[in-house]
Amino acid sequence: MRTVKPRCYAISYSAESVLQNRYRIIRVLGQGGFGRTYLAEDQGRFNELCALKEFIPTQTGAYAIDKSKELFQREAAILYQIQHPQIPQFRATFEENQRLFLVQDFVEGKTYRELLNDRKAQGSTFSEAEVLQLVQQLLPVLAHIHARGIIHRDIAPDNMMLRRRDNLPVLIDFGVVKEIVTRVQSLETVPQHTTVGKLGYAPSEQMQTGNAFPSSDLYALAVTCLVLLTGREPNQMYDDRSFTWNWRPYATVSAGFGQILDRMLNYRPDQRYQNVSELAQALQTLTNPAATPPTIGTPVAPPPTPTAAPPTVGSQMATVAVGRPPRSQSPDAAGSAIARSDRAHARAVDLGKPAGRVHDWLGTGDRHLDRRVCGGERGADERSPQSNANRNGDTHAQPDAHAHPDAQRIHAGTKFGGRRRDECARNLAGERNRQLCRHRTAR
Repeated sequence: MRTVKPRCYAISYSAESVLQNRYRIIRVLGQGGFGRTYLAEDQGRFNELCALKEFIPTQTGAYAIDKSKELFQREAAILYQIQHPQIPQFRATFEENQRLFLVQDFVEGKTYRELLNDRKAQGSTFSEAEVLQLVQQLLPVLAHIHARGIIHRDIAPDNMMLRRRDNLPVLIDFGVVKEIVTRVQSLETVPQHTTVGKLGYAPSEQMQTGNAFPSSDLYALAVTCLVLLTGREPNQMYDDRSFTWNWRPYATVSAGFGQILDRMLNYRPDQRYQNVSELAQALQTLTNPAATPPTIGTPVAPPPTPTAAPPTVGSQMATVAVGRPPRSQSPDAAGSAIARSDRAHARAVDLGKPAGRVHDWLGTGDRHLDRRVCGGERGADERSPQSNANRNGDTHAQPDAHAHPDAQRIHAGTKFGGRRRDECARNLAGERNRQLCRHRTAR
């Protein structure tokens, strides 16, 4: 038969007591069902203040103490995953005099229970704006622990502190710590459902079956909001017969915030906000409707971009290619081919194409003409006077007065476009003049 030692606090550490040759006790901060909480100085961290949470195992004996210590250290390892500025950092665990201790950062400030009592003494409670700000400041903290699979399980005004140095809310006294201690006291090596949470704050699934979800923390947070808004306890606002909350006669809040609280307080877990993200989105819509993403409808096609019309070429005069073998075709057909070559060449020059690539814009039957005009096959003596003038250094020689109108326009438009383009344009003008004369003679 196991011997169970009655729980008592006759043995207490007084001020100036030093544990583990490191932690010097200053005073008792509080006392709960599992043991005391001490304020101490950590002499290994330059006398930094810390909180020592004491847990007294219910079972005695060397084996029970060793087993409790091993289980406590293994299970408390999950607490070291929590590193958030609004959660006291868990530092270490140790055992002394058959008692287990958890070392945690000390938070200087007041709990929200103490703050509410101060307000009630003055005949007031927390306003909607203050409660809304509290929720928005706590949501990142809950998101942090929920992402690591940790549920607080014990959110209440007593377990939230307003830190004095920065006026930010801090979550303390995780229910998971109490769950660990419960398992240690019973020496359960396999996790079992345990009832952790405050009556009236924890939802039914947590109190009845021990199951807890992210929405369970949101439920307890909503109850905390009601207590701060109304100054009344949960049992004064909850109807056990209909399983509904009757809080509206005791608080005045906006319709939107009231709807959010009602959904957080739903009896069914699947009808609440399932995670912090959903609740944050609802609060964002409430506080800043303009930030709500617009409804995505059918996209409207943009109007078509108008296409620029090709430049109008004034010349329709037919010419024949120099050096091309005579073909049996009518003068009109020959003139159409040359006119097509003229328009393509002028359009290429207008678009800034290099003179050496102008033939890419012409038809296959007219490339021979352009290649010869640009100096590709003709000798120096056969080049036009315009080209010879260019070769002699007169880069701005004017075309002949009887030159083709396109040649004059090309000369004016490409005056500063480079020596090669200028030369090609002049060659083209002179060649067209000679072709025009030969064509007239032939007719």
